[in-house]
Amino acid sequence: MELNRGNIIKYNNTLYTVVAVVFKTAYLQKSNFTKERYDYTLDEIKEFYHVEFFKENKNVKSKISIKKSEHI
Repeated sequence: MELNRGNIIKYNNTLYTVVAVVFKTAYLQKSNFTKERYDYTLDEIKEFYHVEFFKENKNVKSKISIKKSEHI
């Protein structure tokens, strides 16, 4: 099984988005999706990946910008 960023995971009737996969750890964040469409359940992925959840903090808003590497 190959989990990718953007996959939707269902857990306890809540949808989560995969925000990162580092080695065998998947990082999930609560999804804004309202449709009941998902790629996997948590039970399906926990056999292959360690799962971490990002907590929601409504007081902190962050934005990460990653620039494309420039070649010389």
